[in-house]
Amino acid sequence: MRKETLFLILLGALIYLILIVYGIKQVYTAPAIPPSKEIIITKPEDKIVIAHTEIFGPLERPQVIFDHKKHVEAIKKEGKKEWETCIVCHREKKEELVRVKKEDEIVKEKKIETRDVFVFVFPKKEVKWDKEAYKKAYHDECIGCHKEKLKEGKKAGPLTCGECHVKEKEFVKIKYPFG
Repeated sequence: MRKETLFLILLGALIYLILIVYGIKQVYTAPAIPPSKEIIITKPEDKIVIAHTEIFGPLERPQVIFDHKKHVEAIKKEGKKEWETCIVCHREKKEELVRVKKEDEIVKEKKIETRDVFVFVFPKKEVKWDKEAYKKAYHDECIGCHKEKLKEGKKAGPLTCGECHVKEKEFVKIKYPFG
């Protein structure tokens, strides 16, 4: 056998061995979700998991299971119509709509209208893609609203960390019934 061929075989075997060792390390050092604690909700009933691991990375506290339906119902009890509830938490933005009237491929009229459209994201304020900014925005908007409700003498939501970041809900998975 030629030296180059032997070298390539040994190099391949070494790379293969490194990958095996790396894989074993990943399996034994990865945080495991105990199957006994994993809860799968198949009827989410407007529950939303708030974790944003794409921003926060590994979470320091358990994810939040947000009951969207409960919040909408609470806002409706305050006298808002169904379609008015969105603006309480979600932002609007201006969008230009161009209407063109043509006759025989000739533009006869061009009209630009501005309208408000909902952006169904939260937090309501635009936030830079930053861990601390997102955390502050969620806490300011959620806890701020809850404190405001208390000042008004109304029933309010959680005010402390452990009331939203519930340890027992750390491994809850929600399967949304799409399609």
